[in-house]
Amino acid sequence: AVLHFSEHGAEIEEAYFTTTALGHGVRARGGKLLSNFGYLNAQHHHYWDFADMPLVYESFLGNHGINELGAQFQWTAPLPFYLMAGVEVLQGTNEGMFGNETIGDAEDPIAKGASAPSLVVGYVKSSHDFGDTTVAGGISYAQGSARIDHSGEEDPHAFSGDSKLYGADL
Repeated sequence: AVLHFSEHGAEIEEAYFTTTALGHGVRARGGKLLSNFGYLNAQHHHYWDFADMPLVYESFLGNHGINELGAQFQWTAPLPFYLMAGVEVLQGTNEGMFGNETIGDAEDPIAKGASAPSLVVGYVKSSHDFGDTTVAGGISYAQGSARIDHSGEEDPHAFSGDSKLYGADL
């Protein structure tokens, strides 16, 4: 578990279990976790060599990225270089791009929210050593339902539909 303490109390950033005893390079993880979408999302902010989240991450995924309840399955290939593929099934409560809230009031909803997982993330990551240099790269994909309700704000708006996000990093 990773906890965040502030003057407002404690917040659970991550709390999950991981199993590595599945064999054949398969690993499973479940609980509240940071998604492996892209290169930075799985890292906590205090691990970064810079102060602010890159604008593209913040614009699409918000200040905390994809940090959700769910399950993650990864497979590391038995190759002479690093190759890992993974899939995640997540709750889908990210306020930046995905959401599962009911839009409108509970008695007469415009779009009914969901309590079931509504976000799927897939990725492939690889790296190779060239002498003293390691080159790492990957591709990521996230698809989920979006129910974002800002109807109670000064500039009211709402969105109900599907969201897809593609990513590549090197």
